[in-house]
This record gives sequence, C-alpha cells and structure tokens, in this order.
Amino acid sequence: MAERSFGICTRYLQHEVTHAAIHFAELALNFGIPATLYSAASIDQNVSAIWDHKVITSKSKENYVAWIFEATHILWTTPPEISEVKWANSRGVKTWWFVAWDELLPRHNEIAREVSRIISPYDCVTSAIQKTWGKKVKFAELAWDTGLPITTKQDLVDPPWINVLFPLMDSQAKRSDQRIINIIANILKNNEKVKATVVIGTNWNLAAKDLLKWLHRTYPERVTVINASANLKRCKLYASNDLTVWSSKYEGLGTVGVDSLCMGTPVLAWDTSPQNEYLHDGKNAVLVNAPVKDNWLGVPEIVPSWQNFEDVLSHLLQSEDQLAKIRKSSSFELDKRRIDFHKGWNALWDELC
Repeated sequence: MAERSFGICTRYLQHEVTHAAIHFAELALNFGIPATLYSAASIDQNVSAIWDHKVITSKSKENYVAWIFEATHILWTTPPEISEVKWANSRGVKTWWFVAWDELLPRHNEIAREVSRIISPYDCVTSAIQKTWGKKVKFAELAWDTGLPITTKQDLVDPPWINVLFPLMDSQAKRSDQRIINIIANILKNNEKVKATVVIGTNWNLAAKDLLKWLHRTYPERVTVINASANLKRCKLYASNDLTVWSSKYEGLGTVGVDSLCMGTPVLAWDTSPQNEYLHDGKNAVLVNAPVKDNWLGVPEIVPSWQNFEDVLSHLLQSEDQLAKIRKSSSFELDKRRIDFHKGWNALWDELC
C-alpha cells in the first residue's frame, strides 16, 4: 500500500470550516500521516500561529494540480467543484467532503453522490441530506468535537463579577442580529454584577460598530470589545468567562458551543439544530424556545423573539443557583461525544485505507 498523504482543501480565514480543517490536519498528523492545507482563495494570517505560514495557495509554487498529485486522500471543508472530485476519483484518490449544511445548495447533489464519503458532523445533517438527496449518498458520521481539553469550573472566574462572553466574530455576526447589542446594554444597566466581553470580526456594519463604541463609553470598566483572534487565544476567551451567550439564529458546524463547553463555560442559546444535539437545557446550557423556518434542505433558522431571549438571559444572570448548576455540568456527555468522534474517525480510515 502506498504511503498515505492527507490533503485538506478549505478557505483559510476566520471561519469554523477553517478551524475544522486544522483539526482534521492535526488528527492526521497524530496518526503519523502527512497532512497539508490548501486554500484556493487568499488567506488570513491570523488563524493559527502553527498553520498560517504552511498553507498552500494558488499563488504558491505548489498549485492545486501539483498538490493533488501527492495526496492519497482529499478532504474538502467547503463545497468542491464537481470537476475536482471527478479528477481526483479518476486517479484513485479517496474524496471526502465535511459538510456545513448551511452552505449546501441544490446543485451540490451531484457532488454529494460523487465523493467517496460525506462526513456528517450531526445526526440532523445526515437525516436532512438523506431525506432530500436520497440514500445513495455515502456517509461517514462523526459526532462533531473540536478536540479541546475538557475542563470544568467550580466557581465564578472573578467573583463577585459574572463575566459574560458574546462571540460575534466570523460568520456569527451575520447569523445574529444587531439587537443583541441592545440586549447587552439592558443587561449591564439592570445587573451591576455583569461584565461583558464582545468579540467582533470583519462582518460588522458601521451602525453596529458605532453602537459598540457607545456601549464601551457608557460602561468603560465593564465592557471589553476585542477583534477575533487566533484559535488558541479563543480558548482562553471561553475559559475566562462564566457564560457564553450564543445568539446565532442558524448554524453550520456549531463550533462555538462545543469550544465553550470544553473550556468549562456553559451556554445560553436558541433551542435549535444542530447545537441541541449536545446542548442540554438545564444541564450544560439554557436553551431559548422560538419558532423556526426551514430552508430547502431543512436547515432551521430561528424566527427570534429578542425580548424573550433577553428575559431568559436576565433571569439566568439573576439566579446564582441556576448558573452554578449549569456551570458544574458543563462537561455533560462531552467525554462520550469525544469517544464517538474518534470511533467514527478510526472507522473512516480503516474502511477507506
């Protein structure tokens, strides 16, 4: 058998699909399998201190064709072109596609049938694709896990303060709503024990940025606004807060919640798929009910009542007992999920190699 070489194609920027690509590359390296990252688009140099300067691009000496000739296995974390998949298949290369279901389009049906395996991060993703595109699509299921160390907290990070994280970076900005800033302002006004850290990215419009500047001027000692940082620094952000408020109305990979729980920080979020496969209301999270509308594939998007979201958040921050309960159970079923993830990963390699 030829030595295995794992090529991963992504769009290398501050996005959860990029963090997924890095996770897969590091898993392969842990198996002793050479792994490389390729980005057809321009890259962001503030994603990972380890990987930023290792990414192969179309402008580098090794273009896509040269790169693909070295790979025995290729994984895409963004939708590939059908011509790329067919060309790789013709060479006997195993082709995998790790799907973020919110990025799927009806025309991707042909690609889904052509790849060796679709890697599905959640049960709901598998069900939606099978229902829409039929059972001829070949799946490998992984209970999505980002691989961060699983930690817990016994108390508030900086008592008596309650430190609350609002991760509104990357794609989270467009998945949320500008009204979350008003909610932050109301929470700070009505609860003097709360401090807020707001993480922003490049997707914020001018009006939202002005609102954040006003918020910081009004509560200079209690509001911190920072730009999206490299992935290791993000871990510290989750770890240094007592609650993550995740206001996204729809999700692809649901990475925010997984990362937060691994760092011992419970989550307040909308009760929707895929995150409610690992966020358990009253255990490691508080989930806010709301009606949903589904897209053509069945990907749900919350039809939000922001007042209800604010009321639930306000009540949680006023209830030290409830916050302590979900904090102590932040690791609920994470060990089992990690075991399931690695079982799926091992089975994938055993089957296709």
